[in-house]
Amino acid sequence: MEAARCADAYGMCPDNEVEQCDAEQAYTQALLQGTTTWVRLPRDQWPPGWAGMHDPVCPLILALYGHPDSVTMWEVKCDVDVKSVGFTAVGAEWPSVYFHQKLKLLLIIYVDDFKMAGPEKNLDAGWALLRTKLSIGPEGPLGMYLGCNRRREQMTIHGGIQDNVVIYDMESFLEQCVQRYLEVAPEGTKLKESKTPFLSDEGKHGPSRDPTQCQGSRCVWCDYVTPREGQIATTQVGGDSAPSHLGDEDEVRGQLADAATSVCMKILYAARMARFDLLRPVQGLAKWFTKWRKRHDEELYKLMCYINTTKGKKMIGWVADDIDDIQPHVFSDSDFAGTEGTQQSTSGVHLCLRGPNTSFPLSGQSKRQGCVSLSTTEAELVAGALALKTAGLPAIIIMKILSLAANVGRNLQTLLHFHVDNQAMASVIRTGRNPTMRHLSRTHGIAISWLHEQYNEDDVRLAYITTTLMAADIYTKAFQDATKWTNLCEQINLIHVTQLSLPHIHALHSLVL
Repeated sequence: MEAARCADAYGMCPDNEVEQCDAEQAYTQALLQGTTTWVRLPRDQWPPGWAGMHDPVCPLILALYGHPDSVTMWEVKCDVDVKSVGFTAVGAEWPSVYFHQKLKLLLIIYVDDFKMAGPEKNLDAGWALLRTKLSIGPEGPLGMYLGCNRRREQMTIHGGIQDNVVIYDMESFLEQCVQRYLEVAPEGTKLKESKTPFLSDEGKHGPSRDPTQCQGSRCVWCDYVTPREGQIATTQVGGDSAPSHLGDEDEVRGQLADAATSVCMKILYAARMARFDLLRPVQGLAKWFTKWRKRHDEELYKLMCYINTTKGKKMIGWVADDIDDIQPHVFSDSDFAGTEGTQQSTSGVHLCLRGPNTSFPLSGQSKRQGCVSLSTTEAELVAGALALKTAGLPAIIIMKILSLAANVGRNLQTLLHFHVDNQAMASVIRTGRNPTMRHLSRTHGIAISWLHEQYNEDDVRLAYITTTLMAADIYTKAFQDATKWTNLCEQINLIHVTQLSLPHIHALHSLVL
C-alpha cells in the first residue's frame, strides 16, 4: 500500500504520469516446480485416449490457482522476468518494487496488479519491455486498485497554484462496512451523527487501572473505590493478567462478541488503505476480540456512527514540485500509558512527502507498545524507534533513487525530517544518554542507542515541533473534541475535496516546512 502511494506521488510530478494494468491468468504463466503434483480432470475435459479408464490422473505442469506453491512460482518468475528487461529491485525494505534507471520508471507489483509511474514519454516503452516476458492486459489511468478508487485531477489550490491531485475514495467500501455492521447489530439499530469515533469517557477499564477487589462507591476523579461496610479493601496488582474485578455491567459479554472481528477487520482494511483516522479506534477495539464486553459494543457503535457521518471524506495528496524539491517527513508521537485497560503506551507514526507546494501522505501507524514506560520521554523514545525503523529509513532509500534519476541539474541531498514534540526526548537522541534515566530497561536503552546512531547520519534531521503540528497525534489519543479531531484529520490530508482551496489547509503544511 505504501509503495503504491509512493508511485502515485512520483507520477504526479511535472511531466510524469502513473498507469496500471493486470496480468492475464498470472499464476498459470509460471511452471509448477518442486514435488510433482498429480491431478484429476473433469470428465468433459478428458482427451480421447482416456476413454474407458476408471480414474486417470496427470501431472500438473502450470502453477494453477489454488495450489499452495503457485504464488511462489509466480513471484519467482515475475521477479526474474522483470529484472531481465532492465528493472532492478529497490531493496529488501520494498519487496516487489523495481526501478528502471534508463527510463526512470518506478514499477510496483502486487500479485497480478502492475502499477508504473515515471516520465509520461517513457511509459509505453516500459510496458513494451514487460510484455516481452509477461502476458499483461492493456494499461490504463489510475482507477480501482486494491479495493480503493483512485483518481487523478488537476486543481487550483490556494495561491492560484496548479497542483496534480490524487484522490483516494473509499466511500463505497465504507458503506459496505456500515451495512455489514447493521446486519449483525441488534434489530432496529439506527446510526446517529458523530464527529469523532470515540466515547466521551477515557475508558480506564481493566485490572491494571482498578486493582481493588472489593465493590463500593467509585470516586469520579481518581476512580478509587470506597469499600462497603464490612468489606476489607484488598488489592491485587499484577498487570493485565490479574483477575478483573470490574462492575457487573462491565463484565457482561457484549452482544457483538461473535461478529465484532469481521466488522473491525473490514474497517481496518479501509483504515490502512485511505482512512488513517480510523487506525486508532480500530486498534483500540482489536485487542478486545477475546474479551469483548458491553462497553466495546458501545465503542463499536460510536465508531460506526462516525464512519457513516464522514464516509464522504477523502484522503488527498497533491504535488506541484519537482522530485528534487520533495523530501520525506516522518512524525513520531506516543500517548503515555494511554492504552485502555493496561499501563502500556501507544505509538503513532505518520509518513508523508512534503515540498513548497506538495503534501502527499504515504503511511500511518497506531501500535500498542510491547513494554511499559515509566515516563512520557521513555514512551516517546520507543515510538521514535518504531517510526524511524519502519517508515523513515525505508523512505530515504526510495527517495534517493527517485531524486538521482530525476537529474534536473541539481545535486540536492535527500533528507529525512524526523519530527518529535518532546524536547527531553530530542535531547536524549542528540546526546545518546540521559543521567536522570539510569533505571532504563534493555528495550529503552537499545532504542536510545540506535536513535542516537541514526541521528549522527547525514540523511536524518531531527526537528522539534509543537504538539499542535504533530500529525501523529491522531494515532495515539482518543479525542472527543470535534474541533481538535478535525484539525488532526486536516494535518494528515483527510478532507473534503471542496476544502482543498482553503488557505488554512496549506498553512498547516507550510508551518512544518
